[in-house]
Amino acid sequence: MEQARSALVSGRTGEAIQICDRVLARQRRNAEALHIKGLALRAQNDLESAVHLIARAAKAAPKRADIHYNLGITQASAGHQEAAEAAYRCAIQLDNGNANYHNNLGSLL
Repeated sequence: MEQARSALVSGRTGEAIQICDRVLARQRRNAEALHIKGLALRAQNDLESAVHLIARAAKAAPKRADIHYNLGITQASAGHQEAAEAAYRCAIQLDNGNANYHNNLGSLL
């Protein structure tokens, strides 16, 4: 997963997706692979697919505030304001000390 994250951060979204696909072929509910693939698809502006994958990641790892936060960003980008609000609130509930979560919720509202 480190290679996938590195590819994503470097802008090599196609490579990140390929790595995640290999992991997901063996582990369909791998939260990190779902999350990174969703972020890569969001970077490619495939917002609905990204929402679907990041939502699956959030279900697979319900205690990961960062995944809920990224789900909120992706939902907002896709025009799903109520779902974005719910995702941000979940992230805040899990990690109340992260100012980014509060800022994004405030901006959305």
